[in-house]
Amino acid sequence: MLYNLTLNDVNVYFLSFVGFFIPYFFVPMKMVNMSKGKDHANFSEDSTFVLSILGISTTIGRVLIGWVADRPWSNTHLINNGSMILAGVVTILCPFLDGNAQMTIFAVGFGFFTGKMKKYI
Repeated sequence: MLYNLTLNDVNVYFLSFVGFFIPYFFVPMKMVNMSKGKDHANFSEDSTFVLSILGISTTIGRVLIGWVADRPWSNTHLINNGSMILAGVVTILCPFLDGNAQMTIFAVGFGFFTGKMKKYI
C-alpha cells in the first residue's frame, strides 16, 4: 500500500529514526562514566544489564502497544505520537540520572515507549 507522505512527514520519520538508536550507543558509555572512581566498578556487567533491560522492555512494549493498536477503539496516531513524546521526555531526563537503578528505570521507559516503531500508522 502506498502512503501519501508529505516532506514534513518524511523529515519527522527520518529524525525520529536517527534519534532512536542514540541511547543504545551512549547508555554503556554513561554507565562506565558513572562507575569511574568506584573501587568495585564492574563496567561490563552494569552496562550489559541495562542494555538487556532496554531490549526486553522494547519487546514487551511492542507486544502490549501492538495489542492495544489492534483494538477497534484505539487511535493509532495518538499511540504513535504519545509514545514518541514520552520516549523523548525520558531521553531528555537521561543526563540527570546518576545511578544504576535510575538508568534501569530509563531503560524500561525508553524501551517500552520505543516499542511501537511507527508500524501502526
